[in-house]
Amino acid sequence: MTGDLADWDNQLVPNLDFYAADADWLAVVEAVFELGLFRRIDLLAEAPGDPTFRHCCEGWGLVQLHYGGPFGAQELRWSHTNHNSEKRAAAWAATVPRLGDPAAWDWPAVSRASGRLNRVIRRMAVSRIGAHPVLPHAGRLIADAGLRYEYGTGVHATPSHG
Repeated sequence: MTGDLADWDNQLVPNLDFYAADADWLAVVEAVFELGLFRRIDLLAEAPGDPTFRHCCEGWGLVQLHYGGPFGAQELRWSHTNHNSEKRAAAWAATVPRLGDPAAWDWPAVSRASGRLNRVIRRMAVSRIGAHPVLPHAGRLIADAGLRYEYGTGVHATPSHG
């Protein structure tokens, strides 16, 4: 696992595959909230349960965040970020009319938000495997489990059979 992590800070790409495990995921989700990418909704005092607020996000310009994580003891799958494009949103707009007109979105702002999240994730990385940032807990899991072979959608303890 080598590479110059600083080179990644100036790249703006719509998606990012990265390795995260355990508390890494919490750190990524906290970064999303710190970046202000979700709308906070304060709940009424008489609302059932303990929560006092929730976050809501809906629309064509959302940034997707998928947790891959450990898969058994022999594999760590990529986590992933991505976002819709204006062209793709326009093509799908008729299927989900409640989301409104995709042209109403500030698509450069969507790209900036996605890029900011990707840069935050890259800065969290302690190393990388190929082009994929490895966050601290994932790095420990990889070392402890002896995961050395990257293929498919993750890093594995044994080589591919192909």
